[in-house]
Amino acid sequence: NLEKNFDALNKLANNITAITQTDPDQALNLSATQLQKGTILLGKIGTDYRLQVSGVTALNAAKLATNAHVAGISVSDTSANISSQLTALSSNERLSRINLTTPATNISVAASQLDSLSGLRDKMGTSYGLAITQATSAQAVSYASDLRIKSVSILDSTAGIAGNLDDLKTLGLRLKEIRTTANQPALQVSAEQVSKDALVIGKIYSSYQLAVYNATTVQAQTLAANRKVVSIDVVDTAANIAKNLKLLDRIGSDLNSVHITDLTQPDTQSANPLAITSAEWASYGRILDKIDSDYTVAVRGANVN
Repeated sequence: NLEKNFDALNKLANNITAITQTDPDQALNLSATQLQKGTILLGKIGTDYRLQVSGVTALNAAKLATNAHVAGISVSDTSANISSQLTALSSNERLSRINLTTPATNISVAASQLDSLSGLRDKMGTSYGLAITQATSAQAVSYASDLRIKSVSILDSTAGIAGNLDDLKTLGLRLKEIRTTANQPALQVSAEQVSKDALVIGKIYSSYQLAVYNATTVQAQTLAANRKVVSIDVVDTAANIAKNLKLLDRIGSDLNSVHITDLTQPDTQSANPLAITSAEWASYGRILDKIDSDYTVAVRGANVN
């Protein structure tokens, strides 16, 4: 009855001398507004009463928890306001429920906070989404099965990103952006990954570079046109390398190394030479110097003199 008639009684608060709650073990359900306006009336209750307060802002929840009469707090606020008070809310032992007034807006949470918020998330029900920031690549991959995580922003080393590049695809459109930490070397990726993980690589913030390995001579030509590629390691057969020396030469300083995959004949195990002309031998010495293993050369059209 006190709860039901609280507003009417509050209008008469100055005329009421005392109130006795006959069921003090039952908490009074009041809104934050009623609590604020009803301090005089509550002061007339002679018994040790308890309150369940709803409609509390995220900012006021901590202060309200210091009220000895408050047994439970239900917060109603925007996603932005809740995000700004996550630490305080997670440690508030009297918090019983969180209602989002802007459920379509995700709550921004740093990855370092997420593990400590499991209890808080239980109090949000199901109508909420999280936007995770500053996650490592490994952390981001682990979020793929958590459907309450609606977006993920990554901050990681290039080594961390490279090590999880394939698996980051499992996040799909939830992967918002990838940034590298300061003073990082180029991102080491295979030529195959440049193609199959293009959507993930496309989420990397603009100031990044790619060092591509395991590229065939044909792939190297395409990669050379990519301004993000600063280094290419070619891996191909002797025949393909010999056939494409001119194209490899056009790559210039971005060509880091060349590896021949068939240095020996598969049937006889005898040397499988790089078959080139004398003119190619004279013109493409810079490319030949980048071959990373002992190799033999069969030179055609050489002048005896």
